[in-house]
Parts: sequence; structure tokens; C-alpha cells
Amino acid sequence: MPLSVSSTIGGIAWPGVPAPSGASLLAILFQLEQSQWWSPPETSRKQRDQLKVLLDHARAHVPFYRERLRDLGELPADESWHQVWRRIAPLTRAEIQAADATGSMITEMLPPGHGELREIYTSGSTGKPIRSVRTQLWELM
Repeated sequence: MPLSVSSTIGGIAWPGVPAPSGASLLAILFQLEQSQWWSPPETSRKQRDQLKVLLDHARAHVPFYRERLRDLGELPADESWHQVWRRIAPLTRAEIQAADATGSMITEMLPPGHGELREIYTSGSTGKPIRSVRTQLWELM
């Protein structure tokens, strides 16, 4: 089915001119559409670039990860970055709950453009509920 964009400007039916949030979403969708044709090495490079930005931010601004990632080192520019990524231990429920009690898993500074922090909670069906904090950008994605 073809993509249909509703116009927010009166008198314009097609092509639709979306609201700012819709324009952002269309820009993301356009990039994802293009990326499906990338070679595996190109995809891996882009994943590594994003992971590096994420890890750098976490080390600098999230107390929990500052400690957890202290000995990780830098991501290599070659394909061995996958091995470094695999050395990061998955979080446990207990770690998340302990970090939530101190707030150490919450960033001290959001990057510009990420919007406000918003909370959600798990149902707690398997025990104590877990609080999750995410940004408006996360919600858009």
C-alpha cells in the first residue's frame, strides 16, 4: 500500500505536508528504507558508530554505566567491535531495581533534541515492578 501523508496545510492535498513530528518520522523511515540495501559491512559500520555514541554518553553521564563500562575500552574500528560489545554483561532484574533505588541508571544530562524523560512501569506480575525511563525521541523511534 502506498504511503499516504496527510497535509497540515490547508489547500494542499498532495503531496502532503506533515506536521513537524510527522516530518521527523518520515525522515527516519526514508533512511531506514535506504539502509535495507546496504552491504553487511556498511550496516555494521553504522551500528558501530551509533553504539560508540551511546557508550560514550553512558560513560560520561550515567553513573551506573560509568562504573559498569569503566574497563571496556574503546570500540575498535574493524569488525572486532562485536567482541567488545559481547563483553558487556546483560542487566539483571535485581541490578535494575537496585539502580532505580539510587537513580544511578538515569542520565545526568540528556543530549539536545531528545525531549523530556517519561516514566513507565512493568506490571510486576513476576515480582516488584520495574520503572523504565525513556525520552520523547525514544517514543518516536
